[in-house]
Amino acid sequence: MNRRILAPLLVLLAITGLFAAGCGDDDSGGAATTATTATTAAASGAADLDGVKLRVAQVGKSLSPILEYAGEDDTPYELEWSSFDAAPPVIQALQGDAADIGISSDLGVISAVGNGSPIKAVAATEVPGVGQQILVPRGSSIRSIADLRGKKIAVFRGSAGEGFLAQALKNEGLSADDVEITNLPPAQAAAAFNSGNVDAWAIWEPMATSTVLTAGAEKIADGSEFWRTRSFIDANPKALDDEQRSAAIADFLERFARSTRYLAANRAGWARKFAEVNRIDQAVADQAAEALSMELIPVDGETAAKLRESQDLYLEVGAIRRTIDPDELLVPTFTDNINAGLAGGN
Repeated sequence: MNRRILAPLLVLLAITGLFAAGCGDDDSGGAATTATTATTAAASGAADLDGVKLRVAQVGKSLSPILEYAGEDDTPYELEWSSFDAAPPVIQALQGDAADIGISSDLGVISAVGNGSPIKAVAATEVPGVGQQILVPRGSSIRSIADLRGKKIAVFRGSAGEGFLAQALKNEGLSADDVEITNLPPAQAAAAFNSGNVDAWAIWEPMATSTVLTAGAEKIADGSEFWRTRSFIDANPKALDDEQRSAAIADFLERFARSTRYLAANRAGWARKFAEVNRIDQAVADQAAEALSMELIPVDGETAAKLRESQDLYLEVGAIRRTIDPDELLVPTFTDNINAGLAGGN
């Protein structure tokens, strides 16, 4: 694979393939009540956000360009961005009070909360199924999911790619026992794939399109027909308990919701912005534009239902050790802010 393309892509794998994370051990009781007060203050304009710093953790540059592209980055508080190469350190930053909010996959945050983490999900995003793909080398005899029986497949354990692969196999009456799973993070998986050491690779955008365009890989499946999951904007409970930071979160989520609506209506321009900021080839960004889009949504009853559905699959395939009650994770405090952003347009 072209190293010039691969290097920056390795820090971008958040949007449709965020990794699973570790655990924590604190009690976040009372966060929702305090955040409700802060949200009301923010909505009424009563909260003074001057001097407030909101620390936002992202994987690569997956969130900050969205606010900038939509012209929503002129906030009445300071935004301090931190970028990580995967979601586990994002969740670790939240747990260690080094960040106030950050983004993760559903599998990542379910695993974290199931292991005792006190972090909460304050918003969700739809994950485009087309962004999850299974690739095989050019000229491979593997032409379908059914052909993967007995084959070696690279996937990063705990990532959204693992969940997608499990569902794809299940749809064909297969399980992880019918294939040989090779647990590799994206950089190592790319090397194994290109050297022929694995037969297939479950990976997400924009790495998937980059591999197709630069290495001649062939896609045998994507999740456009069956993969329906959500990623989450997670919050540090200490930030939710702080009235000013919680008010800043409310404002941020409203701006971000408005920004994602603008992004969806201006996808071509967003692809150009994404390529520029992340220094990837424009052809990759253009082709992956649908999967690189997102829309912020509240953590409502539908989100809870999807969370239960995802957990059933993850538990069945051994990706998690226990399920969690959605109330352990979801905090709907900021629903009005998110809905106001979605209705406001840009």
